Amino acid sequence: MSAELKNEQQEWNKVVFQLGGSFLESKEWADFQNSLGKQTRRFVFKDKNSTLATQIIKHPLKFNYFYFYSPYGPLGDFKKELWTEFLKEIKKIAREEKIVFWRIEPEKQKNEDLEEFLKSSGFKKQKAFNLK
Repeated sequence: MSAELKNEQQEWNKVVFQLGGSFLESKEWADFQNSLGKQTRRFVFKDKNSTLATQIIKHPLKFNYFYFYSPYGPLGDFKKELWTEFLKEIKKIAREEKIVFWRIEPEKQKNEDLEEFLKSSGFKKQKAFNLK
């Protein structure tokens, strides 16, 4: 059900474009992040009717711990079965890589079912700061 895309720039950017993603999810943004010394990974999860994709940037914390960040992602429609499999895979990788938390911004998915699912999966909604 899942696949990790390594360096398939055209294929990844096509997926991002089809799902309505932003430049911060593009292969070019990943290349820029890599030039700063950060690791990036891209994942696509599909079933027969839906696609869920995310680009993850690994950021360092103190004491050799890290956090994952998916700018404006994950992308795709909310389908509980697909999200469940998706989170299972990401959690497995996070344990292996000493990840403390994963910051996501599913902007295109303002959906009460998704919010409830994420809350039940351990995610916490953070308030944005307004500097005005």
